[in-house]
Amino acid sequence: MRVISDPAEIDRFLPAKWADSFHSRKRAIEIYLKRGGIIKIGEVKGNWPRLLYPTSDKIEAEIKSIEKEISRLERQIVEARKRLRDLEHSPDKTVKVILDPLYWKHRLKMLRDK
Repeated sequence: MRVISDPAEIDRFLPAKWADSFHSRKRAIEIYLKRGGIIKIGEVKGNWPRLLYPTSDKIEAEIKSIEKEISRLERQIVEARKRLRDLEHSPDKTVKVILDPLYWKHRLKMLRDK
């Protein structure tokens, strides 16, 4: 049983053959450790050491938490884009258009053409 808290330790405890065939799993562990997590691995079962900590329930809870955070950030992006669109059509822009001489030339031409 080994406890790993540093991403650099992964290569020491996991053979190179696993690193090549389980690149995405290794990358996920590195990200988890960089975020301050620790893992505890046991004996090898099948092709990969058994993960003793974090438990599958803890991993699922963290995934749900991250998904909620992503959802919240996506809503904030949508709201920010909506505010930007609203600002682009704000009264300030209307005032700028009304004060523009080209706008009045255009309006005069439209009235004459009727």
